[in-house]
Parts: sequence; C-alpha cells; structure tokens
Amino acid sequence: LSDDRSSLRDIHIHPQDLRAVLKPPPSVGFEVADAATFLQTNPSAINRLCSVGYLTEGTYRIRHLDRERRQISARSLKEFRARFVSLKEAAQNANMLPGPYAIHLASLGVEPEEFPTKARFYRRDLLG
Repeated sequence: LSDDRSSLRDIHIHPQDLRAVLKPPPSVGFEVADAATFLQTNPSAINRLCSVGYLTEGTYRIRHLDRERRQISARSLKEFRARFVSLKEAAQNANMLPGPYAIHLASLGVEPEEFPTKARFYRRDLLG
C-alpha cells in the first residue's frame, strides 16, 4: 500500500451514529442506564425491578458486532411509568426538592409503594 491511501485509523464515525447502531431502537427497549433516565431513578433500581418482575428484560442483537446486549422492554417501562412516578420526578413536577417533598407527601398520608429497592416510587393516582 502506498502512503497516500487511507487506513482504518482515518475513518471517523460520529459518536451519535455509533450509539444508534449499538443501542436497541427505543420502540423495542432501553439499556439499563437509559431505562433509569426514563424513570428518573438509578440503574440499581432498574435491576431490582427487573429481578422481581416489575420490568421485563431481554436481549438485543447487535448485528454488526455479532453480540447481544441486555435491554429493558419499552412496553414494560411505559406501563410501569403509567402507574408509578419516582420521587425525583414527582418532586420536580411540584417544584420541590425530593426530601422535603417526601415529607410533605407523608404528612398528607401518601406513602411510597413497597418495592425491593431504595428508590421511592409513588402511585400516580394517589398524587392527583
């Protein structure tokens, strides 16, 4: 090869294009970190909600790499979010910080749902 030919080092791929190939389409599912962002919680809460069956997980095949990656079902995330809201999201909607908002909700008799995670979720129908 002559020196004027391009090599693989000269190929530049925009990070957004690379992410589009490596992640499942949002209509199919989300990676754990993206699912956590969607529910406004943390990845460990997503893992716990999957392990006890509140969220459905599967795998996504990355055809270009011949690998599979774990994904959380978009449908299960949407169904969960339709019923429950994280303390963080509820507090943002009320223009309050999460700690004081949790105290405010407790004073009204509204308690978080019992989930096997430290993250707190409330039933949407109880928040009005």
